[in-house]
Amino acid sequence: LDLDSNGLSSVGGMVLADALAAGHAPLLKHLDLMCNNIGSTGACALAAALDSCPLLTYIDLHGNDIRDEGCSALGAAFSGGACAMLVHLNLSRNGIEVGCAALSSLFCGSYDGNNGSGRVLAHLDLSENAIEC
Repeated sequence: LDLDSNGLSSVGGMVLADALAAGHAPLLKHLDLMCNNIGSTGACALAAALDSCPLLTYIDLHGNDIRDEGCSALGAAFSGGACAMLVHLNLSRNGIEVGCAALSSLFCGSYDGNNGSGRVLAHLDLSENAIEC
């Protein structure tokens, strides 16, 4: 599903999340919401719906201003087992600072070639954020 640059806003993000949560796209593998300004509200709604899309391998949320709150919600969803098949995650240009720590579940675990969690994440883009160590 490619909705790149459609001006969805937080309302559109929530509407899409409701549709996903209702089970309308259980076979969805690719979700591109780049440059839609869904904000933290839309990202939180989307995070809550990710369990309904177990086959997702690609999520692009570049340029959506999800901030720490949205990133933390996504991290909690991934930590809870959502999107176990995720290979590509783009969270660039989202105003994320300390919220990126919530993504640690994508990498933590014993080393077995896929970090012990069954995940196979190959691409994580956090560029153009305000992350500080």
